[in-house]
Amino acid sequence: MRLAVTLVGVALLAGCATRPPVREPARPPMVVEPERPVATAADYMAVSASRSLLLVRAAELAERRAPTVATLARRIAANHRGIGAQLNLAGRRLDLLPSAELLPLDAAQLAALGRTGEPAVAFRRIVASAVANCLADAGDYAMRGTSPTLRPVARFAEAVCREEAALLSRG
Repeated sequence: MRLAVTLVGVALLAGCATRPPVREPARPPMVVEPERPVATAADYMAVSASRSLLLVRAAELAERRAPTVATLARRIAANHRGIGAQLNLAGRRLDLLPSAELLPLDAAQLAALGRTGEPAVAFRRIVASAVANCLADAGDYAMRGTSPTLRPVARFAEAVCREEAALLSRG
């Protein structure tokens, strides 16, 4: 009996023994990227209007020069005319009308599209870049923008560009 009690006592003490601490693998240091500044209403308007105008003009050019992307081009043009109309309406309320001129970088892209021997490839590249930028800029402005009038337009632009990104990823 004494042996049984001793064994139970040893078993109980063994259960109370501490285990060595489990070492978790070292975590890499967390890198926090600085938050980019919020665009002003005028800056958001200028960039978004130029981007939409670029896509409309590029789509019109691609439709004429690259029949393989004509359906995509028509859809892109219609989408960005819609964004342009929303920007125009919001701009009237803010006394901040969008320009009918392209920003220099957008103008250079359109000129390059006009000169290329592969308009379908160049058009897809322009659209992919513009859509990615639209998602970033519109998403940021929709969340943090300073103009309550432009934030819904940014949400609309973000939704349109999200659909276009999905369309481009399908081929």
